[in-house]
Amino acid sequence: MTPRDLALHLRVLTALESEPSLIEHEIGVAVRGGVVTLSGSVDNCEQKRAAERAALAVRGVEVLAEGLEVRPPGQRDLTDTAIARKVADHLEWQSLFPDEEVKAKVEDGWVTLEGDVELFHHRAAAETYIRQVPGVRGITNLITVKPPESVEDIRAKAEAALGRRAQPQGPDRPMARRLIGRAE
Repeated sequence: MTPRDLALHLRVLTALESEPSLIEHEIGVAVRGGVVTLSGSVDNCEQKRAAERAALAVRGVEVLAEGLEVRPPGQRDLTDTAIARKVADHLEWQSLFPDEEVKAKVEDGWVTLEGDVELFHHRAAAETYIRQVPGVRGITNLITVKPPESVEDIRAKAEAALGRRAQPQGPDRPMARRLIGRAE
């Protein structure tokens, strides 16, 4: 290992040790020419992301090869069916969007989210909810953000409503009579 790689190795190890969510986890670090490889296992997706962020934040890391596995303690043999049940529960418990709008598929612990939501933070929240599910190894978020109406639709409705309000108030025009009576 070159002196530069050794120094980078030590900086990455220090960054990982400084990350509070990664205390007491075994993560291996290998460095070669600015390429950092993480290996080992963590308990959940959030810890995996924390390790990635900590390593990428280190000056000198050019490329990160991430080989961490998510293996929750005591639940290392969760089936996709068990994970899918937990994912369905998490989607049902949240209150930001109807759970029918987001569908999930689980394959080898990897969850793919699909569907349509009205706001970007609903898309992000769905992913956040699923990251907390034990056994989830990773997430592919294919949820699309589709606002309920376009600006043009809203404008057309507003103009139509304003146009209706500008019409006279019936055949004998009581509003016009009241206005004319005040002016005299």
